[in-house]
Amino acid sequence: MIITVNNLKINCDTTDKTLAVVLSQLQQEYIGNNEVIVNILIDGQGLTGDQLGQYKDKSADDFEKIEIFCQSRSSYAAYGLKTMAQQITDSNQQRQEIAKILQQGNTLAAMEKMISYLSIWSSMQETLGSACRLMDVQIDQITITNNDMTITQQISQLSEKLQEIKTALQSGDLVLLGDFVEYEFEDITTQWQETLNQLANHFEA
Repeated sequence: MIITVNNLKINCDTTDKTLAVVLSQLQQEYIGNNEVIVNILIDGQGLTGDQLGQYKDKSADDFEKIEIFCQSRSSYAAYGLKTMAQQITDSNQQRQEIAKILQQGNTLAAMEKMISYLSIWSSMQETLGSACRLMDVQIDQITITNNDMTITQQISQLSEKLQEIKTALQSGDLVLLGDFVEYEFEDITTQWQETLNQLANHFEA
């Protein structure tokens, strides 16, 4: 059995131990409190949650190699935030396409794109929450601001704007919907792209 953590070979007694026990032991002994596991390879294959359920009670010696990769919590949280910031930036094109399609009166096509567009903002809020939990901080404790607004205030603003979009959708007011997407979310997109990058840099500092 070959075991590595971040490509460094580890000596670990796996005799009569299940895979789950060995993984737990490795986490306790070789992975710091400020680190998080980002990937586990078992015989060269990424270990998914379903596979862990299947393999955890098997003898560790049934496998030839365990590779564990970890990062500092701050680096991992920052990476997630920066990745999300880029997705928010990239969503600008999608936002402009929705506004154009609405102006053309193609409601069905606009609604299909709108579902995808709204999911980006939902993912953004999930990513923000995950990063804060990873760093063990409360969102309302973060002191960075953008346009003189705290992150908590920005979240409230975003929630209000998303609710206005949903109201326009429910009422079938496509003109109002197009205006919100084209104009209101232009500034919000820029604001959140900046905020997520600011927060990423704050966590890495």
